[in-house]
Amino acid sequence: MRRTLAAFGVGSFDDRGWWWSTLVDGEPSTLMIERTDGGTTGAAWGPGADSLLERLPAIVGANDVVAIEGLDDRSRALLRDARGTRIGATGDVWGASIKAVLGQVVTTKEAGASERKLRRRYGLPAPGPRPDLRTPPPPSVVAGLGYADLHAAGVERKRADILIEVARRSPVSYTHLRAH
Repeated sequence: MRRTLAAFGVGSFDDRGWWWSTLVDGEPSTLMIERTDGGTTGAAWGPGADSLLERLPAIVGANDVVAIEGLDDRSRALLRDARGTRIGATGDVWGASIKAVLGQVVTTKEAGASERKLRRRYGLPAPGPRPDLRTPPPPSVVAGLGYADLHAAGVERKRADILIEVARRSPVSYTHLRAH
């Protein structure tokens, strides 16, 4: 579970499980996933709690189908080495957009630092028992920022302009895709 969820590059692990704060239909929501003997279980807080819990199987990659037949030796070896790793999907279009834009032309460490600064300064407090969690800044907030605001978070002009434009074109209803 750790490798699957860490691949998202968001959220954090503690002794209880994986914590993720996000926006669901524009409202702050939090999901905590923990490993159990029978698989995984989740708890969620905020207006989007039910939606996050409905998406839990997709997030942890529980619906993955791995077919080994017809694969070459190298592909089979890769699957064997990654045993237990799943391909999860959060459905978080806005959060993924932020990561994609901030991750261009900089190191992963620099992109992560910029995202943390944006969450601290412009994100919303996440509901639930973890007061340290904040959501990504809502698209409406980012759309109203200027270059200087994003530069303070380590984002140079080109990425800042792109992020602001993506935010301007991001209706709240499309910030998440629903898993079916």
